[in-house]
Amino acid sequence: MRRSRLSPTAKIILLVTGLAALYGGWFAGHEYAKMRFQPQALLLYSSPQSLPALPLHDHLGNPVDLSQPAGWRLLLPLSSREASQRQLLQHLSRLHNRLAPSPELHREIRYLLIPADPQLSDREALGTLLHGYSHNFFALLGDEQTLTTLHHHPALQPRTASQEQPTIRFTDGGVLLLMRPNGQIIGEFPRLSDPQLIADDLQRLFALYR
Repeated sequence: MRRSRLSPTAKIILLVTGLAALYGGWFAGHEYAKMRFQPQALLLYSSPQSLPALPLHDHLGNPVDLSQPAGWRLLLPLSSREASQRQLLQHLSRLHNRLAPSPELHREIRYLLIPADPQLSDREALGTLLHGYSHNFFALLGDEQTLTTLHHHPALQPRTASQEQPTIRFTDGGVLLLMRPNGQIIGEFPRLSDPQLIADDLQRLFALYR
């Protein structure tokens, strides 16, 4: 019996159909994995928030636009009290060290420290404060009006797990806000959570959203 041959067009259709099925299966599994993600320390928001474009720069003088996509970022307030500043930086250093098993995330993530008091936004002083810490640590600077606008933006207001409504001000220093590479704030970590639990959540999210 003579074997029927597929035309070139039919072969292309079969190839495209197969690739579509393969991608569809991968995508469905990937999205299901996201839905099944159970964070240990992170409160995931049901409605991610974005920040507006504001005239900000870091303590090195580089412009920063929080409205634009970038890598994974943690936003947190920086107290005006030196003891609190040192405690926070040591906590972040422990967290960052625990990300070492994920070299790409360890290089990419940025910790953005926003002065809680707009009047204490001094580039030289903040540069001195961060000297000796990881190059992934940055202080965000701007004029008083810009930082006040940032402090009061709804996207920076911590929420509760039950109501997802702001319960404290961002400047009170109770949380670390997590921003995805697409520029959306997707959740918060209690500031004094175990660094290992935060690192575990970050590494799992990084793998899911690659």
